[in-house]
Amino acid sequence: MNAIDILKKDHQEVQRLFSEFMSADEDDFDRREDLFQQIDKALTTHSDAEEQIFYPSVEKHASDQSTSGRYARYRGGRRRV
Repeated sequence: MNAIDILKKDHQEVQRLFSEFMSADEDDFDRREDLFQQIDKALTTHSDAEEQIFYPSVEKHASDQSTSGRYARYRGGRRRV
Protein backbone atom coordinates (compact mmCIF):
# COMPACT_ATOMS: atom_id res chain seq x y z
CA MET A 1 0.00 0.00 0.00
CA ASN A 2 1.45 3.38 -0.97
CA ALA A 3 1.12 6.69 0.89
CA ILE A 4 -1.82 7.88 -1.23
CA ASP A 5 -3.74 4.67 -0.51
CA ILE A 6 -3.08 5.07 3.21
CA LEU A 7 -4.29 8.69 3.20
CA LYS A 8 -7.44 7.70 1.28
CA LYS A 9 -8.08 4.89 3.76
CA ASP A 10 -7.67 7.38 6.62
CA HIS A 11 -10.23 9.70 4.98
CA GLN A 12 -12.70 6.83 4.66
CA GLU A 13 -12.20 5.82 8.29
CA VAL A 14 -12.79 9.36 9.55
CA GLN A 15 -15.91 9.65 7.38
CA ARG A 16 -17.17 6.36 8.83
CA LEU A 17 -16.53 7.57 12.38
CA PHE A 18 -18.30 10.89 11.72
CA SER A 19 -21.30 9.03 10.28
CA GLU A 20 -21.40 6.79 13.31
CA PHE A 21 -21.11 9.79 15.62
CA MET A 22 -23.94 11.62 13.85
CA SER A 23 -26.22 8.58 13.97
CA ALA A 24 -25.51 7.79 17.64
CA ASP A 25 -28.29 8.52 20.09
CA GLU A 26 -27.85 12.03 21.48
CA ASP A 27 -28.38 10.68 24.99
CA ASP A 28 -25.60 8.08 24.63
CA PHE A 29 -22.87 10.36 25.93
CA ASP A 30 -20.38 7.55 26.52
CA ARG A 31 -20.65 6.30 22.95
CA ARG A 32 -20.42 9.79 21.48
CA GLU A 33 -17.40 10.60 23.66
CA ASP A 34 -15.70 7.37 22.57
CA LEU A 35 -16.35 8.18 18.92
CA PHE A 36 -15.14 11.74 19.41
CA GLN A 37 -11.89 10.45 20.91
CA GLN A 38 -11.44 8.05 17.98
CA ILE A 39 -12.05 10.87 15.49
CA ASP A 40 -9.61 13.15 17.30
CA LYS A 41 -6.90 10.48 17.32
CA ALA A 42 -7.47 9.56 13.67
CA LEU A 43 -7.38 13.19 12.52
CA THR A 44 -4.28 13.99 14.57
CA THR A 45 -2.40 10.96 13.24
CA HIS A 46 -3.53 11.65 9.68
CA SER A 47 -2.65 15.35 9.82
CA ASP A 48 0.77 14.63 11.28
CA ALA A 49 1.49 12.16 8.46
CA GLU A 50 0.37 14.67 5.86
CA GLU A 51 2.51 17.44 7.35
CA GLN A 52 5.62 15.34 7.87
CA ILE A 53 5.59 13.20 4.72
CA PHE A 54 3.01 14.04 2.09
CA TYR A 55 2.98 17.84 1.86
CA PRO A 56 6.76 18.28 2.04
CA SER A 57 7.08 15.82 -0.84
CA VAL A 58 4.43 17.65 -2.86
CA GLU A 59 6.10 20.97 -2.15
CA LYS A 60 9.51 19.57 -3.12
CA HIS A 61 8.22 18.25 -6.43
CA ALA A 62 5.76 21.04 -7.20
CA SER A 63 6.30 22.62 -10.57
CA ASP A 64 4.64 25.90 -9.68
CA GLN A 65 4.29 28.32 -6.82
CA SER A 66 0.53 27.84 -6.49
CA THR A 67 1.00 24.39 -4.96
CA SER A 68 3.47 25.73 -2.40
CA GLY A 69 1.07 28.57 -1.63
CA ARG A 70 -1.81 26.18 -1.02
CA TYR A 71 0.31 24.11 1.34
CA ALA A 72 1.35 27.24 3.25
CA ARG A 73 -2.32 28.26 3.61
CA TYR A 74 -3.19 24.74 4.80
CA ARG A 75 -0.44 24.88 7.46
CA GLY A 76 -1.65 28.29 8.61
CA GLY A 77 -5.25 27.08 8.81
CA ARG A 78 -4.32 24.00 10.78
CA ARG A 79 -2.42 26.04 13.35
CA ARG A 80 -5.58 28.08 14.02
CA VAL A 81 -7.61 24.95 14.70
